[in-house]
Amino acid sequence: MHDPGTGCQASQSTTPVHPLPPLPSPRSWITGLLLAFLSILVYLPTLRYDFVQYDDTHILAEHPERYNQARFTDSVRTILFKAYPREEPLLVRDLSWAVDSRWFGFPNPAGYHGGNILLHSLVVMLAFLFTLSVTHRYTYSLLIALAFIALAVHAEPVAWIMGRKDILAAGFSFMTLIAYLRFVDLPRGRPPEPGRHPQPELPRPRRTGGGGKGSPVPPR
Repeated sequence: MHDPGTGCQASQSTTPVHPLPPLPSPRSWITGLLLAFLSILVYLPTLRYDFVQYDDTHILAEHPERYNQARFTDSVRTILFKAYPREEPLLVRDLSWAVDSRWFGFPNPAGYHGGNILLHSLVVMLAFLFTLSVTHRYTYSLLIALAFIALAVHAEPVAWIMGRKDILAAGFSFMTLIAYLRFVDLPRGRPPEPGRHPQPELPRPRRTGGGGKGSPVPPR
C-alpha cells in the first residue's frame, strides 16, 4: 500500500498461519474400517448369548423403570438425577444401555451384546490409528491391531454385557491419547495479535575468552 504522506511503500502486516497436523491418510482410515469389520465378525456369535447371572440381571434386566421408560428423555432423567443410590452408577454406560433398550427392546439381550460388539470395533480402529500416530509405521500398526483383536483378554468385556464399562474406558482412553498427540504436534509459537508487533529478542550472554562466567554483551 502506498503512503501519500511519505511517498514510501507501507508494508502490510500479515499474521502467520500455523497449519494443523495432517490427518491420517485415506489408506489408514480404510484399514481401520476393515479392522473394525474383522472385529465384528470375530465377536458376532456373542449375539446369541443371554443375560449372565448375577450382574446382568441384578444391575440391568431388573430395572425397566430405569432403562425402559415410555420416553427416552425420562430414562435419561432417571439415570442422571433420580436412580440413587444404586450399584455402579456409571452414567455413560447406563445411558448407552438406555439407547440399546430404545433401539432393540429392553428384554432383548442381543441388543446389548450388539452394542458391545460395535463399540469394541471402534476401539480396535482407534488402537490402530493411535499406534500409527506414535510409530508412523503402517505394517507394524496393522500387526498390533490384529493382535489387539485376537487377545483373549478382550473376550470377557465384549461377550459380557457388564463389560461395556471396560470398552467405553478403552475408547475414551485412545481418543484422549490421539487428541494429545495432535496437540503436541502443533507449532509452539503463537502468532502475534493483529496490530501488535512481536517482542524483540534480548541479547544473549556470551562466554568470555578467559573461560570465566558468561556476561551479556551490550549492543554496539
